[in-house]
Amino acid sequence: MEELSMRRGSSIPDVTLVSAVDLFLLRELHPDVYLRTMDPWSRLAARPCWRTAKPLLNVDADLVSRIVEERVGNSTSSHEMAAWMCLGKVRQARGDHAGALDVFNGMVRRDSRDYRAHYNVGLCLVALGRHDEARSALNRVLDIVPGDVRAEQAIVALPS
Repeated sequence: MEELSMRRGSSIPDVTLVSAVDLFLLRELHPDVYLRTMDPWSRLAARPCWRTAKPLLNVDADLVSRIVEERVGNSTSSHEMAAWMCLGKVRQARGDHAGALDVFNGMVRRDSRDYRAHYNVGLCLVALGRHDEARSALNRVLDIVPGDVRAEQAIVALPS
């Protein structure tokens, strides 16, 4: 298993690694590191994972997928949905847009009102060159959250 991102000269993971989902994955993948980092950074756990997926790129995405599927399953609680979002973002950041699309479509099946899942479905479809389907997914975001600026910008950027 690869090492976690560490601060230079320290045995404690970089603070950017820590979010609620990162702590979940850290507990499963590196329990010894988790025990050392849990207390001082637990107050940071509310920070959304989808903004901090980059530090998780050194983690095996297939292993993360198995852990999320085994431990989270079909739950739609916000923590579990954040775990799925994080997994999708890790795959997306690695360039595995088809794998990320599977994750985000699974999120849509679990909770059809999750606008972030629809938005990321749209982004994956754009990356895969499936622009008509992407437009449809992004329009679903606007159905759920009218005026969502990111969805509007993504739609405008699509080729006509």
